[in-house]
Amino acid sequence: MISKANLRFHLSGGEQNTDPAKSIGGDMSETQLRGGLNKLFADVRGVQAETGWTDYRCIYFWNADPDQDGLIDPAIWLSTKPTTATFSIGVDPVGKNGSAQLIAKDTDAPGGVGFEVPETSVFPLWLPEAPYTEGEWIPLWVRRITPKGASIGTEVVVLRLRGETY
Repeated sequence: MISKANLRFHLSGGEQNTDPAKSIGGDMSETQLRGGLNKLFADVRGVQAETGWTDYRCIYFWNADPDQDGLIDPAIWLSTKPTTATFSIGVDPVGKNGSAQLIAKDTDAPGGVGFEVPETSVFPLWLPEAPYTEGEWIPLWVRRITPKGASIGTEVVVLRLRGETY
């Protein structure tokens, strides 16, 4: 049986990266993402809210559980709906166990990523190339679109994961 404590989301940006703002691709960091997607992005401020803003972050789903059968049919979704911005998620085209592409700045769209807005567990984003056994991962991109005239502040968005085991 897989322990949910062993199913983790990590920042990107290399092994030692602890700064969510630098989580714009590259290798997986040792730093776990905790507290939902709102911890991944800075608060929307001033000009960003006034003119609109789109930014990106890269995270990794990593299975650290020793269950030999792995996580089957993993799926992710957003368990809370943001009130201002739109969050969407996509899989980096490098696929399972690869290192995500690195974008030059957080407003550059990663190439080849199709974004979805998985808002419920009924219609989640299914992670490809399952099962995920111990030590396997996949890079994911999160896009936040803040519309022109948005209110200034923080969105609270929680990323959920589910899957099956034998």
